Amino acid sequence: MVFFRALFILPMIVAPIVVFGIAAKDSLADETPAFAAIIISDIWQWMPFVFIMVIAGLANVDSSVLEAARWGRSSGASSCR
Repeated sequence: MVFFRALFILPMIVAPIVVFGIAAKDSLADETPAFAAIIISDIWQWMPFVFIMVIAGLANVDSSVLEAARWGRSSGASSCR
């Protein structure tokens, strides 16, 4: 689990400017590719933060809630709703 947490946080560590290095510098002069590059770099940087928050929230679910879901015969996916 520690490996996956480190893997999820890796894009936050790597500078978002790396995404701009993928596109050619001439293509960033146009409005549409530049806007797409900004959106991609923003998603690249902040999506791991959302993953870490979701994992932390799921890790802190009380065991009595999970036990009540098992007694209610809910499946694994429906107990996460």
